[in-house]
Amino acid sequence: MRRPRRTTRLWRRVLGWTGLWLGLLGTPALQAQDRAFALRAAMWDSRTIPVCWENPTEADSQGRQWTRAAVQDTWERFSQVRFVGWQACPPQSRGIRIRIADEGPHVRGAGKLIDGVPAGMVLNFTFRRWSASCPQQLEYCVKTLAVHEFGHALSFVHEHNRPEASVACQAERQGPDGDFLVTPYDLYSVMNYCNPQWAGNGRLSALDIVAVQQLYGAPPQEPVVDLAGSVRFVLESGAEMPARRQGSLYVLTTPYPSGTRFRVMVSSPQPAYLYVFGFDRLEKSYRIFPPALDDQATRAAFQNHIVIPDAAHYIQLDETTGTEYMCVVFARQPLPFAAILQRLEGMRGALLSRLRMVLEPDLVAEEFIRPTETGGIGFTAASRGRTVVPIIVALDHVGGESPRHTTPPAGR
Repeated sequence: MRRPRRTTRLWRRVLGWTGLWLGLLGTPALQAQDRAFALRAAMWDSRTIPVCWENPTEADSQGRQWTRAAVQDTWERFSQVRFVGWQACPPQSRGIRIRIADEGPHVRGAGKLIDGVPAGMVLNFTFRRWSASCPQQLEYCVKTLAVHEFGHALSFVHEHNRPEASVACQAERQGPDGDFLVTPYDLYSVMNYCNPQWAGNGRLSALDIVAVQQLYGAPPQEPVVDLAGSVRFVLESGAEMPARRQGSLYVLTTPYPSGTRFRVMVSSPQPAYLYVFGFDRLEKSYRIFPPALDDQATRAAFQNHIVIPDAAHYIQLDETTGTEYMCVVFARQPLPFAAILQRLEGMRGALLSRLRMVLEPDLVAEEFIRPTETGGIGFTAASRGRTVVPIIVALDHVGGESPRHTTPPAGR
């Protein structure tokens, strides 16, 4: 990035602060004392923090990926904080709601004070009307600004607001101060406008790391991925049935009429037991795989690839229209599939809620499941003693001229 004549002036232009600004700053030194800026009331109660996008489009997908990567490589890497979701915001959603706009990146409050606040954080991915030097190094600016703004979202305030800062730095004060000190003053904090490197080039200083760990805990030992899988829906013609992630499930992006024939292609690099069932708008479940309860597939884990129902048959939509759901369950141990389906049909409520209640003792915790980053349907997970990861896919089933039976017909 072309360095401006005054770094602090660029900070004023780039790292805006609007609304109530309170929080935590800095980090303890190697032998930390009880010093550094923080607002206790703004700290999140949970270390798992939801994040969503208010106005995502295909045009800003790269900026969204850069943002998530920058946060994962800094605040998540060095603490127990996990930002989850990263999908389009459902109405009234909680957590950090991000609006993408060509204006100065900022937040409307610190820490949990922006929980569920519309446009609680604003990020810029184009810089056409703001910060003329950023379009020449777009990735650098997007990532660096994301680290700073997510620092605010964790309740960190501007380090240069502290009384130990130089007179010149304090002249750049922005936002209220915190209510307790955690670390010594840190010139190199990503939250310090006077940092010799603009926002520390998006890299946490040693004291930043100590501070976030004091507030949110040091990261546990890196979990080992021992369960993973991907799912593809393929029409009889061979065309892909595209899907997008929406909250806790996936949605096929195109409606399909009665009579549509398709297969489900499942892959897993880890040995896994596989169970697949459907659930229609009448709340009736139907078993898809294994095709029989005494099938060998219930007694042997598969690895690599499997075609459902099989290479000679298809799944076919019948005449019952509406939103249908297909659930693909990956498990490290065999499951009582028939009993699970029976319990699901005897319960009320959304499918995901029912599934969680039925499988709760065995479900892998959400914070240890990472959705596939490159699009499509898939995940990697560290089971941590749990054994099950379900994938739910919604399909918009519309009327067709030639509805046929749900029993998979013979292939061509």
